[in-house]
Order: sequence, then structure tokens, then C-alpha cells
Amino acid sequence: FLFLFRMYVHGGFHHSDMWAFHLEDLTWDRIHDSTDEGPGSRFGHTIVGYDNKIWLYGGNQWGENIRDKARSDVWFLDPNTEKANRKWRFIGDGGGIKEGSSAWPPVRAHHAAALDHMTAMMYVYGGLRCPDGPCSCREDTWQYDLKRNKWRQLSTGNNPTSRYSHSMVFWNDALYVFGGESMVPYMYHNEIKSLPLAKWTQDEL
Repeated sequence: FLFLFRMYVHGGFHHSDMWAFHLEDLTWDRIHDSTDEGPGSRFGHTIVGYDNKIWLYGGNQWGENIRDKARSDVWFLDPNTEKANRKWRFIGDGGGIKEGSSAWPPVRAHHAAALDHMTAMMYVYGGLRCPDGPCSCREDTWQYDLKRNKWRQLSTGNNPTSRYSHSMVFWNDALYVFGGESMVPYMYHNEIKSLPLAKWTQDEL
């Protein structure tokens, strides 16, 4: 993702390091070394940038002894601190909250996230979970307050078909979802779906 004139790359299967590509001088910089501390090795997660920090959510954690790889945890990293003190900070994972609660989203990977910089709200939609049984897609939408560490599930009668590996951006008080793949019915998507946030706000408040 792009943040502060840099392109950041993190993780991927058995990788847990983070790199930054400086767009001004076209050079790479290792932001964080590979380590089991913090989010660890993972893929299918999302990252956004806010308040000079890098925020990570969800994804599949990689490891031979990990039974259910999908996660619903939140971490942040300040890339501007001295490298010796640069560590991932754990925010929460909904531990103790029963799945299906409106207080914290269920685990997922290959979802999409978008940030409203004006309100410090991160939006998460869709995703995939593949436990021991068949994989299933998510069709829920969540709002995360980066300042207060608080989740809120949003509901609307105009949800896109459940999907994963899609793209999503925030613009002008709306989320725009493009593409992705669904399990039931199994299909690929090639449309753009607009999800105005004004309707959610009216329904939820």
C-alpha cells in the first residue's frame, strides 16, 4: 500500500518482514526484520496508514502447527521510530468475544479494507475462511475506529454478493467494491458496487 511517499510491502506465506520502496529516489529500505514476534508470517491480510503508523488487520497466519490460520487481530507499527525500538504493537483480537457478536468481526483473510482519513475509520468488507472443512466467504461489513479501538458492524439491504480477493476504496462517503471471487454461487465478479455510508449511519444511529 502507498503511505507517506512510500510503497510498503509486508509478509506473504512464510515471510514476516516489511519493506518500504521510496518513490522519490527509487530505493528499498527494510522497515522490520523477519520475526515470530508481532503478526508473524501471514498472507491475505490488509494494511492501512494513519497517524504516521501502519495498521494491520486479519489474514492467514503461516505455520505448520497452526490449525485455523485465519485471524481477526489488529496491530500497528510506527516506521519512524529507531529501528532498534521498532516493534509491532498488539491492539486486540476479540479474545473472549463469541463469534457472531457485533462487538468484533469474525476471523477472515483475503478481505478488503479502506480508510477514511478524516474520521480515522477503517472499513472491512468480505473475506474468506478455510478451516478444516469447506471454505466460506464473508459478506459482512465492519467499521473500525482507530482512535478508540472499537468495532461496529454495519448493515444494509444492498450488500454485494459474498466474496474474497476483491478491491475496495473509500471516496466521498462511500465504499466502492470491485471484482473478487465467490464460493456460493461460484463465480468471478467484474462489476463495481457502491456502498454509500450515509444509509448505514441512518440505519445504525
